[in-house]
Amino acid sequence: MEAPTFSAFSSRLALFTQYLAVNCRAIVGSPFGTESLELADLSHCELLVAEHSFFGLAECILTRQPCGMLKVNTNSMAEVSWSSPKGKFGGFGKEISEELGRKPDSTDLMERHPFDVEIMRIPAGKAGCPFHSHSAQWEFYHVISGRGVVRDKDGKTRVEAGDAFIFRPGEPHQLINDGTEDLVIYVVADNPIGESCH
Repeated sequence: MEAPTFSAFSSRLALFTQYLAVNCRAIVGSPFGTESLELADLSHCELLVAEHSFFGLAECILTRQPCGMLKVNTNSMAEVSWSSPKGKFGGFGKEISEELGRKPDSTDLMERHPFDVEIMRIPAGKAGCPFHSHSAQWEFYHVISGRGVVRDKDGKTRVEAGDAFIFRPGEPHQLINDGTEDLVIYVVADNPIGESCH
């Protein structure tokens, strides 16, 4: 790939400088300090950094992408809990995708995310939910720790740490912790619009 010419770069920098002059006469809370700065106060290097930041931000806005990598630490995330009215079904989950900005009710795939990621914890003696299937959703599971049973249309299969399995749309399944310690599972679902569970 051909390197950009100096004149192309100069034109881009001139455009950016003009943008700053017209729209951002002063830069407040910038990486250059919290004082207001006139353009003349910025060195060439500082302008290059600001130019790079501006065009990166503009690209994020135009493509509706979040700026920069989003990151969370699951060790410090709070768990959400769920339970059936009589307590037969229940568990806990760390909703990783939502911590990373997923909006589950949105129909905009940029907000909804193309997949949903969770760390699910089912206490000993509980089933996470009733035997069920999904109309359109695929679900991938990877057992992180503990032991349990997965029920599907053909019967029951024992699972333990390291086991991975998947269910296609329309395949009924249920996760049951019949062990003595928590069953912790990494879950990834493809999160299709129009999905229903039955």
